[in-house]
Amino acid sequence: MPFLGNKPTNNFTSFEKQDITGDGSSSYTLAHAVNNEKDIDLFINFVHQEPTTAFQASGTTLTLTESISSADDCYILFRSRAILSATPPDGSVSSAKIASGAVTSAKLATNIQADTLYGKTTDGDSGIDLSTNDVVKVKIAGSEKVRVDANGSVGVSVTPSAWDTSANGRTPVQVNFGSISGRSSDLQSEISNNCYSSGTGNSPQWSGITRYAKTQMEMYGDGSIRFKNASTVDQSTFDSSPNFTFSERGRWDASGNFLVANTDNSSDSLGVKLRSSGQILQKADGTTCLLVNRGSDDGTIISIRQDNAQEGTISSSGSTISYNGFCGLHESSGIASDTPVGTVCSTIDELDTYPDTQDGADHPKKGKTRADHAKVKVSDSSGDKRIYGVLQRFDPENGNKPMIASVGIGSVRVTGACSGGDLLESNGDGTAKVQSDDIVKSKTIGKVTIGNSSTDVKLVSCVLYCG
Repeated sequence: MPFLGNKPTNNFTSFEKQDITGDGSSSYTLAHAVNNEKDIDLFINFVHQEPTTAFQASGTTLTLTESISSADDCYILFRSRAILSATPPDGSVSSAKIASGAVTSAKLATNIQADTLYGKTTDGDSGIDLSTNDVVKVKIAGSEKVRVDANGSVGVSVTPSAWDTSANGRTPVQVNFGSISGRSSDLQSEISNNCYSSGTGNSPQWSGITRYAKTQMEMYGDGSIRFKNASTVDQSTFDSSPNFTFSERGRWDASGNFLVANTDNSSDSLGVKLRSSGQILQKADGTTCLLVNRGSDDGTIISIRQDNAQEGTISSSGSTISYNGFCGLHESSGIASDTPVGTVCSTIDELDTYPDTQDGADHPKKGKTRADHAKVKVSDSSGDKRIYGVLQRFDPENGNKPMIASVGIGSVRVTGACSGGDLLESNGDGTAKVQSDDIVKSKTIGKVTIGNSSTDVKLVSCVLYCG
């Protein structure tokens, strides 16, 4: 039918329905209270039933004249609960007509397609751009800031690629197969930050971080971390050839050892090694190996401890260096390994030899003689003038060689009583005895510091004069 103005809305009216499942009885409960049976239409087996005659209703109670079973089809229409609906003309409903939160994901179709997605509260220039096939772009203020391409490469502030000459070298940031590289030419000193990895699958050979023209850190598959640097280059050189060569300057190996200026943990390579065991090794050619510098005041320079108890120090006082708790030892050989500590030893006319092992391996000078290092024997003559010192210990870390104390403080096996201040000489049986006078001679072993009145053989504290 022709009409003037906007096309009218199609209006519809329906009634709320309740299905009744028969249970063999004649009384049932209504979903909504009614005044009487004339407020509802009852249908049994698709036949409209006459109110009052076939059924009565009051409140929520429905009473049938005859009972029904579950095999009977029975339903009710509530006349007082009409449902009005309308179908508006196409294109006539605006977003203002839809209640907030009324549209949920359950009402949205799948595979909705759009070229761009923007936040509803923004100004419409920041969001996700899907307009290019197999590429996802993130835009901020209308400009692309992040891109994911078909290869899975991610570029931040740049299209993912290996190089970008317009950026003077590396791309600002890119992620590709687990690697990250970066270049930021506007940072102070023109720093290039670069993270990368080498290798494929689950077996990367190494990965690293670089700083333009300065340093590089690499993490290797063997568990080590290596620190490198390259010669400083100017900007133009870096622009034209950014793959310059790095030289290793330090390494943290898989065992926790830190190696400076070398690549192995041996004691024979140049550089410094801080071993995880607590050892410090260093080697230098043609220069001082160790420089220890205390500031402007005097005092302890090195504290020497055993089981965390200080046993000695090296200290300074003006231009004087003091070795505190000092005992000077000579490494030697020639006496039995069961010789008692404090035994008086004298030299023989033979040179000592180097031990067979060092650090658990063959000694590099195994079996060779040591210049000026004499072999010893247990002193066997009274008043022996060839006294070398007294046995302090056997060194298990140095081939179990005997260490002979010659100067400083030490303990001497003494036969007979002695008093503080007495000089000692050889008794001819590996022990010492009190010297007959107070004159220091070539035969003098040392001076008693703590007297002992026992006439038996015993260890006596002394200051040694053999050196």
